[in-house]
Amino acid sequence: MAANNEQASTPCSSQPHCIVIPFPAQGHINPMLQFSKRLIPRGVRVTLVNTRFISKTVANSSSSAASSCSTTIHLATISDGFDEGGRAAAESSDAYLSSFQTAGSQTLSQLITDLGETECPATCIIYDPFIPWCLGRRETVRADGGGYQGKTEVFHHCSCNSNLQRSTMERRRLQEGRRRSKATPFHHQQS
Repeated sequence: MAANNEQASTPCSSQPHCIVIPFPAQGHINPMLQFSKRLIPRGVRVTLVNTRFISKTVANSSSSAASSCSTTIHLATISDGFDEGGRAAAESSDAYLSSFQTAGSQTLSQLITDLGETECPATCIIYDPFIPWCLGRRETVRADGGGYQGKTEVFHHCSCNSNLQRSTMERRRLQEGRRRSKATPFHHQQS
């Protein structure tokens, strides 16, 4: 309990402040949200940045996840150029990505500038690797930054477990095959 009181009394300017920016698509937002939740107990102030369209969609849903984390994770928005319709309003994926880079870069720069004028300036930018242009914005505030893609680790873990199980089964088959092959004339005798 004392740690929480100390954390609460710590001035915001001495607290690390991460801006976390997921790619605005299914399967990208929740891993970044879960990552953000893990930063807070470590004394990090987190601002989760979504597009305006995604933010409206989440605000209109009855999702308890959105309401439960709004007290600990600060929320902010940037534009993707399609604030009313999101990706569906774009002519193509290329048009959406181009618009998102242009409008997103401008509005993210403005958000970073606005936060810099508060007592809680951004000290770190964590972004989805699908939007690498976010890294260029960190230079305007001299913040650290990097990409985070939680799904890769999960995929790798599942893939490795699957490969380990497969290789264990194959090893057993090979060992059984060797036992059987000792009786055959093709077995290589060791000297």
